[in-house]
Amino acid sequence: MQSSYLKMGDRGKNSVVRYICSILTILIFWQGIGALLYLIPIIYVFVDNNPNTYVDLTTGRLIGIDPLIDYIFLNMTLVCFFIGVYVAMRCIHQRSIKTLITPEDKINWKKFFIGFGVYGILLILSGVADYLAAPETYRISFDAAKFFVGLPIILILTPIQTTAEELFFRGYVLQGFGRKIKNTFILSVISGFIFMVPHLLNPEVFKSRSMGGFETISGVAYYFLVGFIFAVVTIKTNSLEVAMGAHAVNNLIGALLVGFSDSVFQTNTVFYTTRFDPVFNFVSMIIISIVFYFVIVKMIKTQKLEDV
Repeated sequence: MQSSYLKMGDRGKNSVVRYICSILTILIFWQGIGALLYLIPIIYVFVDNNPNTYVDLTTGRLIGIDPLIDYIFLNMTLVCFFIGVYVAMRCIHQRSIKTLITPEDKINWKKFFIGFGVYGILLILSGVADYLAAPETYRISFDAAKFFVGLPIILILTPIQTTAEELFFRGYVLQGFGRKIKNTFILSVISGFIFMVPHLLNPEVFKSRSMGGFETISGVAYYFLVGFIFAVVTIKTNSLEVAMGAHAVNNLIGALLVGFSDSVFQTNTVFYTTRFDPVFNFVSMIIISIVFYFVIVKMIKTQKLEDV
């Protein structure tokens, strides 16, 4: 029988004090050290004596500097997040970070690429539907020089960023709460809600708020649903690889294929759109989530799990 992914939370040392210390450690690395690193480009725009470079106080974004520089420093906060999770697991809980990914001896990369491929195809189909709804809002924005300079940086930093989020918002949260809560739905709701909270600061959510009440709800619910479905799939497949792959392709598509003005990451993409419809995005995510779940369940068969 196969070991339960959620029961990996019983490994190591797990007192309440250790959980508190772990959360504080992760926050110090993520929002402390990471924020200090992000101060570097912020300080630069204040001292460069260029009126065209400034901080947008509404969204917190840097305006007028090379978007790739902004992308690098934003992602460095997530690199710090990753390090914080690693330190918390190894030094405080005293267990391997691999236990946040799988109960097996090795990471199953086949699951990762299944999640990457299936979710990527669904996102592209959703993008095609969005284009057909308003083709006039799309244009080709490909700039070979900028694209290929940014490509290796994006291919390195984006998977680190998305893995850090999955390790914490799915792995750590699900296994931590899973020690006391056994209901899959409740665990997925908790994971989705916690994942949603920091994303409320994204420019997309600020844009949704300026468009109306229903748009605001849709913009917020979108992030909850993403976190929720990744949690459901993680529990169902008894490991984190599928969610890691899906999250990675989601952010890579946004960083390389289709960009839009209100995206949190501004990079040189192949296509660019001025269209932002949070209601359409949320409805699309509902459809994507349902299809993604059933396709993954069909493609990945899990063995019977141990009860203890």
